[in-house]
Amino acid sequence: TDGWVYWSNDNGILFEPFPQDATLPPLTGSIAVAFDPEYSDNNTIYAASDTADGGIYRFIIGSSTSWESIDSTLPEGGMIGQITVSAEGMLYATNFKANGGMERSLNPTYSLGPTFETVTRGLDDGATLGGLWLSDNQLWSIDTTNSRVMSYTDRLTQPVTLTSPQDKAQGIGTIINHVVSNVSLDWEAAEGATKYQWQLDYDTDFATVPTGFEASTEASQTRLPALEPATTYYWRVRVTEPVLSPSSSKWSFTTSLGSEAIAPELYSPEAGASGIELKPIFQWSAIAGADSYELLVATDVSFTNPSIARVNTYALDTTAWQCDLTLNYNTTYYWKVRTCSSDSYSAWSVVSAFTTKPSPPVSIKPTQPPPAPPPASIKPTQPPPAPPPAQPTTPDWTIYLMGLIGFIVILLLIT
Repeated sequence: TDGWVYWSNDNGILFEPFPQDATLPPLTGSIAVAFDPEYSDNNTIYAASDTADGGIYRFIIGSSTSWESIDSTLPEGGMIGQITVSAEGMLYATNFKANGGMERSLNPTYSLGPTFETVTRGLDDGATLGGLWLSDNQLWSIDTTNSRVMSYTDRLTQPVTLTSPQDKAQGIGTIINHVVSNVSLDWEAAEGATKYQWQLDYDTDFATVPTGFEASTEASQTRLPALEPATTYYWRVRVTEPVLSPSSSKWSFTTSLGSEAIAPELYSPEAGASGIELKPIFQWSAIAGADSYELLVATDVSFTNPSIARVNTYALDTTAWQCDLTLNYNTTYYWKVRTCSSDSYSAWSVVSAFTTKPSPPVSIKPTQPPPAPPPASIKPTQPPPAPPPAQPTTPDWTIYLMGLIGFIVILLLIT
């Protein structure tokens, strides 16, 4: 009471004020207090004053040195009678000034300042709300002017569900006159929603959304303006009427390369270069959104019979590749590259040409005369051995005579 807020961390034995060094009441009037559902982690307490323009405040134990006013849109003269916070962290506070309605914030812990909105839909003229009770997403209060119990069901506490394009989808849209057209965003219709806000950006920050990249719609889909080819975009959606919903998750998609997309620029070998090694390094520029690159190398400019065809499953995933085949000497080769995505191709690059180095000269070694034979060595000749001494020979007639004498002797003996 009287602008003071006290707390105890010993089960009520001792109490001390917030801030602890305060010598004067930091707030005014009777104070309603609520704890953030994540208090055990973020140490955040909320307070509201019932004096005119007293406002709603936040204090973080351990870091705050004073109460911070967080509802900059509270209607003039507003007097907060009761404050409560849901299990999901939504803050509600009744304003018992006539026609004051109820204050609602989806992000009361947001460090740069929460967003508040005033809910008066369904209230009679001159209604004054006293008291506030919460169960799940159902709230009750008493209209003391008209003696009624008022009920409010907050169906927009959950973010919008995105459906299409799927998160991280590739090759979205159709290339027409060098821009991407026919891209639509779709999401599920939220119960009770009457208007949505969609946003598109080049990054996930959404701090400075480009012109034409956000708008409101009553439908659960929208057609996007012309986009750039081979570019990644991020998008999100939220309900804006009758009250705000949390922003959806942030999805991304990448637009189509298309046949009109900018083709890679060839770097190396340079056009018209000569004396190129037989296993050159091919290099070209990168294209945003490319999954791979196809390379053709041929000896004819029509590429009817390419010497190298890194296409389809053999496409390259980098912008530089060293040839793994040995090219022919002193031969002119033509080459080109194109970009591939999951469902489209860019145009082929301009055709470049180079000539490989000449074949090395054949070296002819001088013939060597056969080695001279070694000089003949002349050994002194030995005289042939002396023949054996001649044996005396018997004349042939002697042999016949002796045979005849023997024959006569035999005859004489017989007779």
